[in-house]
Amino acid sequence: MRSSREGRACGLAFCLAVSILYVTSALQHTLSSLELHPLSHSALVGAIWQRKVKKHEKYVSERTAYTSSMKKNLLQIDEKKAYDAFEPEWVCENEERLGEASYSIGDGPKFVCAAETLANYDRCIVYSIGSDWDFSFEKAIHQRAPNCEIHTFDGTMDLSERPLPVGLEPSKIHFHNWNIVAKADAPCKDISCKTYETTKIALGHMDAGLTMLKIDCEFCEYSVLPEILAIDGRVAQILIEMHGADPSRIVNLFSTLQALGLMIFHKERNHWGCSGWRCVEFSLISRTFALEALSSYLTPAV
Repeated sequence: MRSSREGRACGLAFCLAVSILYVTSALQHTLSSLELHPLSHSALVGAIWQRKVKKHEKYVSERTAYTSSMKKNLLQIDEKKAYDAFEPEWVCENEERLGEASYSIGDGPKFVCAAETLANYDRCIVYSIGSDWDFSFEKAIHQRAPNCEIHTFDGTMDLSERPLPVGLEPSKIHFHNWNIVAKADAPCKDISCKTYETTKIALGHMDAGLTMLKIDCEFCEYSVLPEILAIDGRVAQILIEMHGADPSRIVNLFSTLQALGLMIFHKERNHWGCSGWRCVEFSLISRTFALEALSSYLTPAV
């Protein structure tokens, strides 16, 4: 005969087993009775977008308060901290560093958001200011978006001493041997140059917006970029190397970019030169293109 203790243990085990079966059955019945409606693509994009925007607005509000206090004490800011207030504020779901290969190192490649999305554009125009015979970025853009019309500008290159690399034209990469300068700096004395407006006129682009701008022209960004944005304020992406450590110029330029709704999604210090801290690469994206990039990323591959 079993002891009374064994009997009670057996009874408890039986009751527990029955309870588990009952709960499991009830849960299965509840789940089967539910009509699960997965979010549509547009609803999913909208839900994620709103969360990102809300978080971004909070960040920008706090940064604006900080930079406002910076403007009152610009002379007291340590030059090494001149870029500290401007960190990535937006996450691009499909960011990559475009250069010679998929894995690109060194100075030259640029961080771009959802480059393949540009392949869907009816008209895509890319301006690349500053080259020094390095066309790896332009070639990478062409590889991902063959429809893009790419124009590279550099008046410092002496083509009589060193020719352009072969294969640019078939890749829709058009080189122009002049610098783009601010109106105050034109005409140039010792180098070929045009303003942004005269460049667009020369290329027949006055009726076309700029899709992407890459600019690396040794300090010209502070004078040229505001004039570019005054004409084409709806650039989808701007990839810029900023030079020097003048807090006033840096804060003012970022104030202009922020006013146009451009958001930093990548920051990279150029440690190959500029003492490792005087030159910083930034990649910025417009809110319109950020939404396109998110929607594209969440679209199932066919």
